[in-house]
Order: sequence, then structure tokens, then C-alpha cells
Amino acid sequence: TIMAARSQCNDSRLFIVDTIPPPDVLNLNDEDDSKKIDLVITKFEEYCIPRQNVTYERFRLFTRDQGPTETVDQYMMELQKALDITQQHDGSKADVPKSDKAVIKDCKYCGRDHEKLKCQAKNDVPNGDVQFLMDTGAESNGFEQPIEGRAMVRVSRDLDMIDMDMIKILDSDQKPRVSVVTAGCDPLLQEFNDVFEGLGKLEGQYTIVTDPSVKPVVHPPRRLPVALIDQVQEKLDNMVKDDIIAKVDQPTDWVSSMLAVRKPTLGPDGKVDIRICLDPKDLNGAIKREHFPMPTIEEVATRLNRAKIFSVFDASNGFWQVELDPASSRFTTFNTPFGRYCWKRMPFGISSAPEVWQRKMHEHVEGLHGVEVIADDFVVVGFGSTPEEWNADHDRNVRAFLERCREKNLKLKKEKAQLRKTEVAFIGHILTPDGLKPDPKKVEAINDMPHPTDVQSLRRFLGMVTYLAKFLPCLSDETEVLRKLTEKDAEWCWLTAHEEAVVRIQRMISTVPVLAYYDVTKPVTIQCDASQTGLGAALLQDGHPIAYSSRALTATERNYAQIEKELLAIVYACEKFDQYIFGKSDVVVESDHKPLETIFRKPIHSAPKRLQRMRLRLQSYDIRVEYKKGTMMYLADTLMKEQVFSAELEQLKHDEDLNVLPRKLKRLREETSRDEELKILIHFITHGWPDNRKEASKLDNPSKRVFHLYWNSRDELTYEDGIVYKGHRVVIPAAERQNTMKSLHQSHIGIEGTLRRARDTVYWPGITAVLKDYISKCGICNRYRPEQCKEPLHPHKAPEIPWEKVGVDLFELDGQTFLIAVDYYSGLFEVQDMTSTVASRVITVLKSWFARHGIPITVMSDNGPPFNSESFKDFSDEWDFNHITSSPHHPQSNGKVENAVKTCKSLLKKARDDKQAPLLSILEWRNTPTEGMGASPAQLLYGRRTRTRLPVAKKQLKPTLIEGVTKKMEKGKEKQKKYFDRQSRKLKRLSAGDVIRMRCPGDSRWSLGKVIEVMGFRSYLVEVNGRRYRRNRRHLHEPLTDDESINEPPELFMILIKKLEYYGIRDDTNGLSIQNTFGAFKDIFCTEEQPLRYLVSSLSLRYQQSMDT
Repeated sequence: TIMAARSQCNDSRLFIVDTIPPPDVLNLNDEDDSKKIDLVITKFEEYCIPRQNVTYERFRLFTRDQGPTETVDQYMMELQKALDITQQHDGSKADVPKSDKAVIKDCKYCGRDHEKLKCQAKNDVPNGDVQFLMDTGAESNGFEQPIEGRAMVRVSRDLDMIDMDMIKILDSDQKPRVSVVTAGCDPLLQEFNDVFEGLGKLEGQYTIVTDPSVKPVVHPPRRLPVALIDQVQEKLDNMVKDDIIAKVDQPTDWVSSMLAVRKPTLGPDGKVDIRICLDPKDLNGAIKREHFPMPTIEEVATRLNRAKIFSVFDASNGFWQVELDPASSRFTTFNTPFGRYCWKRMPFGISSAPEVWQRKMHEHVEGLHGVEVIADDFVVVGFGSTPEEWNADHDRNVRAFLERCREKNLKLKKEKAQLRKTEVAFIGHILTPDGLKPDPKKVEAINDMPHPTDVQSLRRFLGMVTYLAKFLPCLSDETEVLRKLTEKDAEWCWLTAHEEAVVRIQRMISTVPVLAYYDVTKPVTIQCDASQTGLGAALLQDGHPIAYSSRALTATERNYAQIEKELLAIVYACEKFDQYIFGKSDVVVESDHKPLETIFRKPIHSAPKRLQRMRLRLQSYDIRVEYKKGTMMYLADTLMKEQVFSAELEQLKHDEDLNVLPRKLKRLREETSRDEELKILIHFITHGWPDNRKEASKLDNPSKRVFHLYWNSRDELTYEDGIVYKGHRVVIPAAERQNTMKSLHQSHIGIEGTLRRARDTVYWPGITAVLKDYISKCGICNRYRPEQCKEPLHPHKAPEIPWEKVGVDLFELDGQTFLIAVDYYSGLFEVQDMTSTVASRVITVLKSWFARHGIPITVMSDNGPPFNSESFKDFSDEWDFNHITSSPHHPQSNGKVENAVKTCKSLLKKARDDKQAPLLSILEWRNTPTEGMGASPAQLLYGRRTRTRLPVAKKQLKPTLIEGVTKKMEKGKEKQKKYFDRQSRKLKRLSAGDVIRMRCPGDSRWSLGKVIEVMGFRSYLVEVNGRRYRRNRRHLHEPLTDDESINEPPELFMILIKKLEYYGIRDDTNGLSIQNTFGAFKDIFCTEEQPLRYLVSSLSLRYQQSMDT
């Protein structure tokens, strides 16, 4: 209506104005003013338009941020409005003349400025007392002080109080903190004022424990700058008065040096303050630390969920509040130009001090609700869902904390105390009700760092950025290009890519998110992904990030298949966030790699070996893996950008890495285009794979076969320029596989070496089995094969009576030959020097021993002369004992006598060097108890001890029965076999007619031969190069080559031909040779028909047996 009145005539406008409020509402001075239309309209507009608080508008201007959905134009328009209001206010104030005395005074009746006789409020209120309550919003009451004048001056201050033209609402660096500005007069601080005064002394004394093996060190006093001498002496005197240090006049073993450091702040007297420190470099090497764990900010943050208000406190001279016992005090003696002093309080610098202090602080706050401590910094929080609740809880917690400090005599710094803040700085982070933020000072320091110019400055930059790693997803991918410059032997070359990486990282840390506090009652979600260069993970609750983490892949891990990288990302995420998810049952792991769902539904043993190991590392976590599209995972989306970039680089490298001649490359492309199997594979790669095996069952047989052969490798397969690749490896077509195997094994480096070479360059399904089979049939490799490993131990049966089984052998010592015989039951041996080793002389000595001890049932010897003579055979028949010989070159089969030879040689050598009678040494040895038997060889054989030169009681020389000997021997043999068999392998038993390879005497090559007869356990008579040998099974290799020339028995050969026809191999003539047959089979091997390999092995073995019979 008023707006319409502006366009009407005066009469019409007066009629409209009759509807407006009375003049006193519009603040009109008299009724004449009510007839002035323009004045009425102006007053009405001022009445209707809302009042504008200039102070509040100024605050809005300084704190105005752009909204998430607000455009730049809208944001600038709102800023301009607020700026106009403040400028208008400042302009109107500038128009008001300033003077020493106020010309117009405010009316005491209405509070307005007007002429004295025109006050409308005069006489409305009777002359009497009126009670009212004035709320100033101040923390404490003040008093009225008349203003003498005013002037605008530029000031710099922390807090605006009174007598100022402007009331301070917030500090410029605390814009979100709409709370009380601390004035140092909080009632709680006043109530506990004693907690903030003086130096505290905690209960108990600390004892420094040192390693007594470390030699004490004494350091001479260091020289001080002349300008500091008086200040240092004054500081030392004050510390003595404060009972922090004491003068030392007695000798001490340890004397350290003193450090005098200028403090960055001034002392109470306005002078530069000096800090006295200990330099205990040598002492720290002797101190035994307590190794008490230091909590991290991440651990503390898990207990701050639902915290709304915070207070922080700082211990005053923390370590000095721990008293040392007298003995420990002497360890801390230090030298100064004014004499020696020792610390009565725990000094800064000793290696155990931080751990001792943290332990005491942990005990100090134990049992207090809402109180956390790291080092000497305390944070007290208030929990609740309403301001009344969290303020009440906060005050209770602060009061309980200060009461504990008073009780334990812990002193705090009053100037560092901050009460009832919605944001506080704590251990390099900002604690807020919403979560954890990095300290802006740290972010600013990183952004202000100059860009790196060398390796050292780059490492400093990366070290600073790592501080914010938990706030930044995928940091390892962003720093990948920079980290390469810090590698060993890397040449410094700063390119545009490095400059852009630094700018991106600085942009990332400028917009770091707030990490929410962990809530143990809520379910947990982990998002993880893997790129070509790194792993990334995010811990979430209710969609809010709790923590980020990332790391780079090692050189080995970068060669993993994509599914292995994705599972490795899950393993890394779970182990990184172990403190959050261990023991929880509601943990969901989201991945954008769908095959992982199937891997986790299968039993562990059905997965590939590498995936099995990763699954085993996850067994301690109760997780559920779910597939989620990459576009719905912000972390995965960030990584995907890096993956796409890396994929483009990899694509460009394929042709560069394929280092082959053009003609070979052309042949590979031609054979790939002809190979029916690879044609189907290329179709799958370019047009997509079936989603699952059920869908693949609808394919034709050739396609189904290709699907099963390559399904597990589908994530690594690519097709480029006519060639199929599996990662970096070339997929070889069937026609080129035989030539490829020849090239791979050209240097005959053995099975493992050839496989390593193949895994690095080429691939086709079943390549490992095919290469092993191919190399095992290589004639060159078989001629130069290493020795076979030892077989499991086959111990002799323990004899039940003495001299039942005897081992005999000849040995030489210092050019003299000896004959030795050892009893398998007692271990006692007889030895005789031999002037001749002919059979008759050996038999004569053995007869004398057998006449003395009795004829044994079994005699063990090697197969050499004279034991292989006819005379010795007649001797065994005549004296009625079994003669068993061991395999040549295999002394382990008669190990008992070999051990006796070793013992006898040792006794004879030592007796010769000591110029003692050898037989006396043997006599003493025979009466020495055998380990594990409880009796000597003489007792076991004769049932008594024999007399020596040592004094012995007659009772001990009497015969006694030794029981349990056989059981003890069996137990010892079982123990020996247990350890022996750890590095043994059972070999296949051979039969007469088997083709073998053996090393002939004087030849290092393995020559072909065949088994003539099985001589005994693991002993065979073989024929090689027309000569016959007896050898142990360990000296014989199985037939592994196909280069033997074999005759063709018609009957078995026809069986083989029928088997070949069964598998589709036909020949019109029955004159098919074995060589051609094997060649046909090798062609089949290239197609990976597994049953045929076993068919050839069995048929060839039966073929050899039939040929020899």
C-alpha cells in the first residue's frame, strides 16, 4: 500500500496513509510531521525493513564461505551485500563530527537524542524506583566509566575488552569457534589455582637401570660463550634453589656434558631465558629402557566419538616432576665451568625418560572419563547429544582431572590451558566434534615449502607430505613419479611431470577431508583397490571416512596378476586397519573386482598358491567381500584414473619390449592368425568373456576348451598388433611352441632356470608341465645330471646278543694297513696291523678273533678284495656265518664299521703324537660308557669292566647283566632316522631290464645302461658300455631320455600302434618306427593332451622289459 501511495496524488496518498500506525510508533516528533507524506513513507520503510546489526554483518562478511551448491556469481553477490552494509555504516560514522565534549546528550527518559521540551516519554513513568535485571552477556561484571572522548586508532591485541570503539567477537584465526573467548578467569581455573603454580613432584622415585658391562665415560666441561656465562650461572643457581639439580662434590663414575640452549620465548623478567639440558650420549648406551608403548593420535581418536567440546592442558616442565632416587641421580652428573651438578629430577635427554613419563601419565589418568594423554599434552572432552549434556559432562571430567592433578601433585601450565573449545590443537591435529583434521600450520608449512631442487629437498618434501597420509586417499600413486627420483643410482632430472605432481599434492593437502571418529558400535566398511603402481584403502562408517592409507607396490608385486593385486589390496587394508576391525563380525570389504567374490566363496585349497597365502593372512579377520562398481567407489574412481593412465603407458611399451627380428615377429603373427585356439581366444579378448562357467557351457566344444584353458588368466590377456599377450609375456601359438622350447633350453641351464626364463617371456597353457617333460628328456642334460639325493635311512636291525653281527673292513693310516672288526651290539672293535692284505692273511686274523669272541651269525663287509674272493666264500661256509657285502662306493650301507674306523684312526693318531701306547688308548676307550647306553663297550660285550691303570673297586670288576640294550639301540636308530630323513627322498625301485644311467669310473657323464639283476635291498647289478657293475640305487638314474636305439618287438609294438590309432594317429604302413612314434607323441604333447604322456611312459617301460625278456 505504501509503495502504491508513492504514485498517487497527495489526497489519495493521505487517504492511504490513514491506515498506517500512529506517529509514536513511527517515531514522528509532532502531528505536523504526520501530514508530510514523503517523511511518513520514509519512516514507515525504516520501521518495516528489519534492523541490521553492523557488528553481526561484519562477522558474516569475514566468515562467509562459498556453499557447496552456490555458484561463484551468487557467492560474490552475497559478499557485496554484506560489504555495502558495513561501508554504509562506516561512511555514516565518518559524517558525524567528532569533538572533545558531546554536544547532544541522550535523554534520560526515552534514551533518544531530541530537544529538551519534545520528549514524549517524560512523565509517563512515575518518579520512583524500578527493579529490573540487566543481562550484559559478559563473563564477569564490570563498572561504569564515563567516556571522555573517542578516536579511531590501529591496535594489535589478543582480546578486546572495554573502552574500545569495536567489540571483538572472534579471533581472526578462530572463525568457527562461536564460544567463550578465554580471559583467564574461569571459575574452574580459579578454584584449582594451586594446580597451575610451582613445580610438581609425582609420587615415587624413578630408578635408572644400567648395563654393568658398559664402561662409564667422563666428559670434560664445555666452554660457554662469554655473553652467556652469567645467565647460565644464574640459571644453575635458580635450579638448585628449586631442588631440580644439586651440587656434586663426591667422585662419580658417569659425567656427561651440559647443553645451554636459548629459549625462543622471553622469561618472566623480559630477558632471554636459558634452558639447561643434559647431553647423555654415552649414558644412553648403558640405560636399559622400559619400552612402554607411546599411544598415537589414531588410538586416541577411536575414543573421542560423540565428543562435542574440548579442553586441553599441558604439563609444566613434565620430566622435572619425576624425582630420581639418589643412585640414579649420580648417573646424571654433568660438568659445567662452575663445577659438577647432578639432576634430582628426571632430565630431558635420557633415552628412558619419554617412556617413564608416558607410563606415569597413563597411571595418572587411569579411570578418568573423557581424559586422554599423549606425552605431556592432555585433552578433556565432554560427551552428549545436547549442549546441556556435553557441557555438564565436560565440567565433571575437567573437575575430576584437576582434582587428580592436585592429589598426585602434577602441575600444569596456566597459559597453555584452553577451556570449552569446539576445536583444539592436539599433537599436530585439530580435534573437532565432526572428527580429526590436520593442523593448518602443518598444511601451510608444506604449501610454503619451495619446490625440490635436489634429492635431499625432495626427501624432505615427501617426509612432510607423509604426515598427512591418513587424510589423503591414494597418496602413494601421486608420489610415485617423485619417489623414483629418490631411488639408488637414479639420475636427478626434474621434469614437468614432477612439477605437476608437487602442485597436485599441494592442492590435495589444501582440501583434506575431516576424518570422523571411530565408533566401535557401528559396522565397518573398507573400500580398497589396486592400481598398476600402488594400493589404496579407506575405512568408512556410515559413509564417512575414518582413515585413509596407501602404499606403493614393490617391483615383484607389480608383476602380479590383477586379481592378485586386488586381493593384496584387501590384505593390506585389513592389516593396516587391524586395530579397528580385529574381533569385529560386521566388516564389509568392497572391491570393484568381481572375481574376488568367487575366490572367497571357495575353499582356500582350491585357489592358486599365491592367493592361498593371501587368504591365510586374512584368516584372523571376519570379513565379507562384496563387489561394488568402480563408479560407485570414490576411492576406486580415484585409482581408476591412475590405472587408465598407466594402462596407456603399458600399451605403448608392448612393441618396444618385444625384442625380436622382424621375420620372427612376422612368423608369430602369421601362426597366431592360423591357430584355431588363439582365434577363439582373440574373439573372447576383443568381444568379451562369458560371465561365468554356466554361461560358458553353452559354447561349442573348441570354444569351451579355450574358455577353460584361459579363464583364470583373462584379466591379464590383451591382443595387440596380431599378437596375444599375457601381461608382458607373449602367448605362443601351437606351431611355434616346439621351437620356443628349443630356444628356451638352448643353454641347458636345467629345469628351474628354463622355467624362470619362460615365465619372464612366453606363455601357453600348461607350459610348466610341458617344459619339465621336455627338459627331462634332454640327452645332454641327462649326461651331466647332478648326484641324486640320499634315500631315507634304512638302519640295520639291532642285534639281540653280543657278537651276533660283525662288520669288517681294511683301512690305511700313515702308509700302514689295518684290519678292523666291530661288534654291532656293543660297538667294541678289534684292530690289527696287516703286513699283507691277501685273503689268507685276513682270514687268519679273523679266525683268531672269532676263536676269542665266538663265531658271529652275520659278517658285513664291502665288495672289494679280499672279501670278494673264493677263499673268503669258502671261509664263510666252513665257519658257518652269513657274509653280506655292501654296494661299491656306498660306505653308508656299512656305517657301523666306517664309524669304528674313524674312532680307531683318532685314537691311534693321538697316541702317536702323545707318545703313548696305542693299545692302552684303545683299552681306556673300551671302558668308557657309550652315550645313551649307560654302559661301556666292554660291559656290553663281556658283561664286566676290564681292569685298566685307573684305580677301581673290585666290586666294579665283577660281571653284571646289562638289560634293555636292544631297546636303547632301536630308540637311538629311530632318532637318527628322523633327522636323516629330513633331507632324503624315496627313489623308485628298479627291476631287471630297466634302462638306467650311471657314471662309470673316471667319467663325470651319466652313461646309458640297464639293470641285469637285483642283488639286494637297494643294490643292483647293471651293465654299462659292455661292463658289469654293482651299484646302490642312489648311483642310478631312471631312464629319462628318448635317444636310445631300441629294437622293435612286433607284438608289443602292435599294441602301441593300436593305442596310437585310438588317439587318432594312423599310419598306412605298419613299419612305423619307435622314433617316429615318439615324434608323433611330441606333437601331441604340444596340444596338452595330458593322458598321452602317461601312456608313453608306461608303454615305453613295458617295451624295455619285453625287449630284454
